[in-house]
Amino acid sequence: MYNWLSEKVKVKKTPSGLTPTIERYIGNLGEKCKEAIASRVNNIVTKVLSFEKDHSDASNQKKLKDKHNQIVSLYLRVLEDLLIQEEKKTKSPNYFEILNNDSFHKALIACSIETVNFVMNSTNVSFVKLLDICECQAFEFWRIIGSFMKFDPQMPYPIKKNLHDLELKILMCLAWKKDSIVHQLIKNLADESNANSNQMSTIYSN
Repeated sequence: MYNWLSEKVKVKKTPSGLTPTIERYIGNLGEKCKEAIASRVNNIVTKVLSFEKDHSDASNQKKLKDKHNQIVSLYLRVLEDLLIQEEKKTKSPNYFEILNNDSFHKALIACSIETVNFVMNSTNVSFVKLLDICECQAFEFWRIIGSFMKFDPQMPYPIKKNLHDLELKILMCLAWKKDSIVHQLIKNLADESNANSNQMSTIYSN
């Protein structure tokens, strides 16, 4: 797993902190989009590592810096792949929706952190706490798991299994918490169903 991770985090970065490929896809979206993507991932990773440092004996600054770079690089690697896949599967890819979706990025960052923590056998940040620090809904994390696992067919089985276990945990428990977006989605579906029923009743009554 460590060899796989070491290979995946070998990415070339531009002065903006992104990669040439990601910058190409950003295109006309401009500097604000670049800054938002770079600052978001660095800020979130810094918060998570600060929490980890406060709750462990980890005081080696070099280790923390290396881990920070691993997480950011893995996130960029997966983001690159998702953008490439988007380009391949449709004639009119919607890069704007991907690159400007805050919830998507937070979920992808959380998934990258969880993967690095799993590979490094770091248990100082629980999964629930990780979602909290990343300000990521469990449902949003669940939505990105499938794409994350598919970005590399050579991903080691233990990493995939860990993500599958988290997927089950979300479906069985976390996605149904009171503040979960799932409740709002269900309400929206119910409202839409009621509206359609009322419309049909009006048609038949006339």
